[in-house]
Amino acid sequence: MDANARHRADVRRASWQGGVARTFEELEEKGLEFWRNAPPGARLTAMWQLIVDASAMEGTHGAPPGFQGSIVGIGRFEG
Repeated sequence: MDANARHRADVRRASWQGGVARTFEELEEKGLEFWRNAPPGARLTAMWQLIVDASAMEGTHGAPPGFQGSIVGIGRFEG
């Protein structure tokens, strides 16, 4: 391995986490723990990717579904 590849491997090993789940219950708990510890931006990105993937699997050709309702307030314009 060259020095650059070794450095990349060391960075991966320092940042990745893993383990062994011996039961489905343990696997479920590890999954929940992972998402509890994930930053909000990562959770939002993963949720949005699931929406896009589900839309692609359904075979729809329109835009992926968005949030239901407004996520910001809309005031009345008075000019």
